[in-house]
Amino acid sequence: NRGYPSLATIEAMRFGVVPIVKKLGWYDELPDNAVVKVRTEKELVKELKALIDNPSRRTRLQSEARKFISETHNYQVYAKGLYDLINSHKDKSRIDTISVAIKKGASLRTIKKLISQK
Repeated sequence: NRGYPSLATIEAMRFGVVPIVKKLGWYDELPDNAVVKVRTEKELVKELKALIDNPSRRTRLQSEARKFISETHNYQVYAKGLYDLINSHKDKSRIDTISVAIKKGASLRTIKKLISQK
């Protein structure tokens, strides 16, 4: 997933909550086996009833949500993303500056700012 689902959605999935999301934008990038996607209010009502009536589907979705988050939103994936981004930059002296900032616990906003500077 290259999109940016909200932190609230990610945290809900981490705890096995089955998110019901609008089938739109980056929410639509979430795996179909881990979330319920709807387009209309009618679909929302239908899907809520289906989840209530089908505990085994709910359990499967919960399990897949936890699995998806544990595989895609963890410290290793975050660190690798930062490493790849920094390593793709041509100016190695700036890479050193960025590396020091990361080691000191700089925010993602600060790191992005350092990377984007010419």
